[in-house]
Amino acid sequence: MADKQNITAQDATLVAQYQMAMLAGDIQRANAILVTIPNYAQKIINADFLNGLIDDIGNLQKTIREAYNPSITVSPFAPTTPQINDYWWEVI
Repeated sequence: MADKQNITAQDATLVAQYQMAMLAGDIQRANAILVTIPNYAQKIINADFLNGLIDDIGNLQKTIREAYNPSITVSPFAPTTPQINDYWWEVI
């Protein structure tokens, strides 16, 4: 994934024009405005970016789940009256 960039104050007018064109359904005009925004490709969050992000999060969850499970559950519940040296953990 390419590094994303924030829009700048200089982009604001063009972004507003782009949004107005999209709201009006004028996709051709919106695309013409979009390409005039400096580094526009790094400033867009689209389905491809979000899908990649979701895949990355899923892979991270799987890695963590495999690294920390199965674990030994001392007790499925927290002690009701914790004492020094009590310990427990819950597998999520």
